[in-house]
Amino acid sequence: MKSMDKILAVKKKYEGEFLKLPGVISIGIAGSEEEKFIKISVNKNSDRVQKSIPKILEGFKVIVQYSSEIKAYE
Repeated sequence: MKSMDKILAVKKKYEGEFLKLPGVISIGIAGSEEEKFIKISVNKNSDRVQKSIPKILEGFKVIVQYSSEIKAYE
């Protein structure tokens, strides 16, 4: 099992790069205790964005998921 510390470090290392891609709105960690993965949410399903994001990042699976706009409420 890969540690939570390791996946957090990988996410932190790459999130700035991925958030610069057009359409990327969030980056998080998902999955179970046994298998965690990095989840990248996009607000438009673009082939260009999909091709810019690797399927595996330092041993962790990367999932790209379409999401509608996220709004913060006060």
